[in-house]
Amino acid sequence: MMKGMWGRLGRAGAVYAALGVLWWASVELVYKGVGCEAWPCLYPLVGGQLAITGSVLVVAGYALRATRVAPARNTALLAAGLFVSFRLGYLFVSDWPGWVPHSVVTAAQFGAAGVVAAFTTDRQVRARYRAVALGATAAVVPLVFAWTVLTGTR
Repeated sequence: MMKGMWGRLGRAGAVYAALGVLWWASVELVYKGVGCEAWPCLYPLVGGQLAITGSVLVVAGYALRATRVAPARNTALLAAGLFVSFRLGYLFVSDWPGWVPHSVVTAAQFGAAGVVAAFTTDRQVRARYRAVALGATAAVVPLVFAWTVLTGTR
């Protein structure tokens, strides 16, 4: 692995961590703005979250390009998919009260998704290492689910 790859991973992680905080705060504002948890509010809530998520994905592509993380589009799309995996895993174990832990965990999830995406889209990384990274990421949800079922922590 080349020395420049570490800078690329760091830049991707920093961009995505910052976007994670922005995404989390925006989704929280939509949730508070809709103001209810009943079924009639589901459509505006999900619509708002989808609009925010799509906007963050577009901004991520431009931010990655601006910070010289190429290929920006592939990295942004892969990071979005990885974030979904991390977020689903987090939904099984999130019992923390307060907004600080949730915002920090969301930033960490976004940052980790950015780092893994930058790693797996780097052409200098061998294909088997990329496959291991993607396989480990894909295993997050089933492993966390199995852990919560077996330990009874949820």
